[in-house]
Amino acid sequence: MIADHSLEKAIPGISDCEKEAHFNLLPDSYFAENAIGDIVLHLQMVHDLLNRISDADSVGTLVPIVNWQPDMEPTYSIATIVTWDRAGLFHKLAASFFYAGYSIKSARAISREDNIAMDTFLVHPRDPASFSERYARQMFEECLNKKLACIDFGESKLDELIETLAAGDRDTDSSDAKRLSPKIDVYAEISKRKAIVETRSSDTPGLLYRLAQVVHSHGFDITAAHIHTERGIAFDELYIKSRDPKKRIEPEQLTKLKCSLLATLKRLIL
Repeated sequence: MIADHSLEKAIPGISDCEKEAHFNLLPDSYFAENAIGDIVLHLQMVHDLLNRISDADSVGTLVPIVNWQPDMEPTYSIATIVTWDRAGLFHKLAASFFYAGYSIKSARAISREDNIAMDTFLVHPRDPASFSERYARQMFEECLNKKLACIDFGESKLDELIETLAAGDRDTDSSDAKRLSPKIDVYAEISKRKAIVETRSSDTPGLLYRLAQVVHSHGFDITAAHIHTERGIAFDELYIKSRDPKKRIEPEQLTKLKCSLLATLKRLIL
C-alpha cells in the first residue's frame, strides 16, 4: 500500500502497532482520498482520543478530539473531529456548526472498523461582520459535547432559527441557483445493508443539518459523506446504514426517506 510506505518514518508518539491498526481498519479508498498530512493528523488525533479514554471518567470518554486549521481561502477553516461513532453523530456535528454560526461548504466523513469516526468539515462564517472565531469555536465544541452526552441544547429553537434564516434567504436572493428544483436519488447497495443518498439543490442555511436530521429520524446513520457546494448549488452524497445492523434495508424504507428529504428541501428552498 502506497500510504503504508509513505508513513514508514517515525511519527512522534505513534507506535508501529497504531499505524498498522489504522491501515487495517480503513478501506483503501481512505488512503486514496486523503493526503499524507491528513492521515498523520488522523493518527495523532486517534492516539489522543484513546489516551483520553484511558484517563477519563465515563462522561469524559464522550468528549471528542477537535482540530482547527486555517484553509488557503481566507475566512474558511478546516475542522477535523475524531470521536467514537454513535447514532446521529453526523447530524449532531452539522447542528453544532450551525449553532455556532458556521456554514458548511464541504464535508468528508469516515469511520474505522473499530467505530472511531473521523469527520472533516470546511466551514466559514454565516455572518462575517459579527463573527468571532474564538467564540464560535468555543460554542461549537460546547454544543457538540452536550449533544454527544445527550444533554438537551434547545434543538427545537435550533429548528426555528434555521427556518427563519432559510425564509430570509429565499426572500433576498432571486438567482437561478435559488430557484433550482431539488433532485434526490436514494438507492441500496447490492448487499442491501447500506444505501446511498444523492441530492442536488440550492444551498441554504442549515441544509446539511436538516438532511442529516431527516436521515436520523428514519432510523439510519450516516457512515460517510461527500459534500460540495459551488456557486450556490449543494451536491450532497451520504452513505447510510440502518441503526439495526441485523436488518436489511427494504425498498419501502428508502422510498419514505426520499419523500421526506424532498419535502424538507422544497420547504427550505422553494
